[in-house]
Amino acid sequence: MSIRVVVADDQTLVRAGFRLLVDSAPDLEVVGEAVDGAQALELARQQRPDVVLMDIRMPTMDGLEATRQITTDETLAGSFAHGERWSVEGVGIHWVFLGVRGVGWGRRPAAPGAGLVVARVGG
Repeated sequence: MSIRVVVADDQTLVRAGFRLLVDSAPDLEVVGEAVDGAQALELARQQRPDVVLMDIRMPTMDGLEATRQITTDETLAGSFAHGERWSVEGVGIHWVFLGVRGVGWGRRPAAPGAGLVVARVGG
């Protein structure tokens, strides 16, 4: 069974890069893309992904506020367990895989920091 991922970033090229990266792994699948936190929140409600991988700095609603709303939304209660901040700047591709898989499996991200937010589904 694949870990279902929503990718949220306001930069098209970054979003496309994460999609290619995530979709290249046999156990990961991108089920939606968002251009801001508001759209990520809506996709979380519609798609019920295992993981939401998003940028912290985005227009309309940033990734931190979107994560707060996702993790406290009553319609998602019991689904999104928590949000974790971590950074992929200066790390290898394998850290992205480890972070997404780890959070998808209920563990902490492999590279804590501040750059992206990962929200996990499934309590």
